[in-house]
Amino acid sequence: SHLGKDQTLAMLDAGDAVGLSAVPGLSLEGAEEAIQSYRSKKSLRNVWLYLCRFDLGERAIKTIIEQWGSDAQIVLSKDPYALMDVRGFGFVKADEVARKIGIALDDPRRCRAAVKHVVARATSDGHVWTEANVLAGWGNAYEPCVKAARETGLEPAQLEEGVKDLLESSWLTEENGAVYEQSLHYAECAVAERLQALGAATVNELEALPEFLEGLDEKQAE
Repeated sequence: SHLGKDQTLAMLDAGDAVGLSAVPGLSLEGAEEAIQSYRSKKSLRNVWLYLCRFDLGERAIKTIIEQWGSDAQIVLSKDPYALMDVRGFGFVKADEVARKIGIALDDPRRCRAAVKHVVARATSDGHVWTEANVLAGWGNAYEPCVKAARETGLEPAQLEEGVKDLLESSWLTEENGAVYEQSLHYAECAVAERLQALGAATVNELEALPEFLEGLDEKQAE
C-alpha cells in the first residue's frame, strides 16, 4: 500500500473513496465497499462500548446486537423497556438499564412496561385476560398479578395510566370488562369462531384444523 495506517484510517473516517482507490488493486467501487464495512464495524464497536456501561454481560450484549444491530443505542435511548422484547430480558433487567439511563420511576414508559410485566405474569400462569383493576394492583383478586404490580413500586393510579396508554396504542384491548393482550385476544376470537363452525364442519374441514391452528401460532408470533 502507498498509504500509511494513519492516513488510511483518516480516509476511512472521512469516506474518501477516491483517496483509498490509490491503493494498488483497490478499485473505486472496492474502496466504497471498504468504507461501508468500516463504518458498520465501527458503529457496532461503539454500540458494544455503550452497552458495557450497563453491566449486562457478553452474552446479553450479543443478543441485543443480534436484535437491533447498530441501532441498539438509538432504540434504548428512546425506550430502554424495549429490552423486554429481547430474549432473556424481562421488566426487572430492563428496569435496571432504564434506571442507569436516568428514567424516572413514574415515567410513562416505565408505567407501560410495568403493566406489560403484570400481563406477562398472568399469561405465564395460563390466563388469556384479566381485569383492569387487577393489572393496576388493586384488590386481592388473582394475587400473582397483584404481587407483580406491587413489585414495580408504582401506585395503582400510575399503573392505570399505563393500562390506558396501552389500550390507546392497541397493545391491549378490552372487551366486556376483560383486558387482553391484543395478540391473545385475536387468538381467542379466532379459536372461538372456529369452534362454532365445527358443528357443521365436513370431514375435510376437520382434517384441516391442525393447519389452521399452526397458522394461528404463526400469526401470534408476528
